[in-house]
Amino acid sequence: MLGGDINQAGWPACGEIDIMENIGKEPSTVHGTIHGPGYSGGSGIGAAYSLTNNQRFADDYHIYAVEWEPKAIRWYVDGNIYKTITTKDLPAGTKWVFDHPFFMLLNLAVGGSWPGYPDNTTVFPQVMLVDYVRVYQPKIASTSAASYTGSTVAVESISSIFGNNLAATTQSGETNPLPTVIAGTSVKIRDKSSTERLVPLFFVSPVQINFQIPPGTLPGAATVTITNPDGAVSLGTADIATVSPGLFAANSTGQGIAAALALRIKPDGSQNYEYAFQYDPVRNNFTAIPIDLGPESDEVILVLFGTGIRYRTDLSSVTVKLGGSDAQTLFAGPQGDYIGLDQINVRLSRSLIGRGELDVAVVVNGLAANMLKVNVK
Repeated sequence: MLGGDINQAGWPACGEIDIMENIGKEPSTVHGTIHGPGYSGGSGIGAAYSLTNNQRFADDYHIYAVEWEPKAIRWYVDGNIYKTITTKDLPAGTKWVFDHPFFMLLNLAVGGSWPGYPDNTTVFPQVMLVDYVRVYQPKIASTSAASYTGSTVAVESISSIFGNNLAATTQSGETNPLPTVIAGTSVKIRDKSSTERLVPLFFVSPVQINFQIPPGTLPGAATVTITNPDGAVSLGTADIATVSPGLFAANSTGQGIAAALALRIKPDGSQNYEYAFQYDPVRNNFTAIPIDLGPESDEVILVLFGTGIRYRTDLSSVTVKLGGSDAQTLFAGPQGDYIGLDQINVRLSRSLIGRGELDVAVVVNGLAANMLKVNVK
């Protein structure tokens, strides 16, 4: 592929993405390369992919593909990823020129300095057979299963991915540890180190899968591969981070009333949990249960549930505002009982008495979570 501005910018400033190059003297090997200003020709950046047992690419059809994003390109042969190049892989001082329109060329070339020029041993005629050329736009991206906003998900967080034909049925994982295959559907994540892991699955359906980002996944751009029971493969992406806070809402949309509890601690040390939300069948929605702070001798702690929080730097990096007022964060980390679930404990000040519905604003390591609501009586 060549940059659409080649007539104005020239080559290699326009950019070139070689999806596949196969030369006659290397019948078992193909090359994927990018060329740009400062890294072109013999200095192009790429990698080779070879078949095993001296198989020749020309003896069968193969699928050559790139996943092309504004700041990253990934190369595949028959569904196997063999190279990823991002803006960080360029030589110092050079420019990334692959974030604008390109056009595609398919050609059968003879000669040139790389393969060498033909001689009396060269066989003619030569034919290039192409079964199809397809261009897809990505429809699959991971997001937080708590907030459902953004494409960044944290290591060990609970995440969702949406698409079509992802599974043949709707089914939940019911074991601990979670299964990596449900009803024939599996998901793999390949992180920036090219390490691929099967992911623990909470739930699969034809249009949505909930899963945990596997422990040990490195932060950075990752590839998600979903295989359904029929063997159909869907490819997606995930932007993995150390922290990406999301809070669970009572209605599971990432908006509205927080899925929260109030922990009441009595002077004698006894503790009692109270729901801060309820389902209203008349309104067909969740509403807040006003939190009663009770007598001054009671300590009441708001318990929020989320994901993508556990690897925050220190407790001071977690700030909570209730109705615009600073609240004291007592704990922020793994909930302990449920895989991927995190918890934030916040002391409720008696200055909040009578405030009614309050916005809950949480920031972790400088990143804001989705804003929810609670009610204080």
